[in-house]
Amino acid sequence: MTEVIIRNSIRCDLCHSEIQSTHRHDFRGCECGKTCVDGGFDYLRRIGSSWTDTSIVEEIASPNANDIRERRQAADLRNKEQGQ
Repeated sequence: MTEVIIRNSIRCDLCHSEIQSTHRHDFRGCECGKTCVDGGFDYLRRIGSSWTDTSIVEEIASPNANDIRERRQAADLRNKEQGQ
């Protein structure tokens, strides 16, 4: 089994903004500047102490590019439907 990052995101507990990193070295900060997320689909990096993880990481038996892309698209669609 391989862990695959489907969505790399956090919600700041101070300003309540949700931030998402979508590619490697995509360092993003929240509105108040107290929390940050980085790593896109390559690694999970968080800065700050007041955040809630909203990432999606799945264990996939034999990941292939199409399967991973479909899972990421489905996660994005769910987030849009939920207004995130």
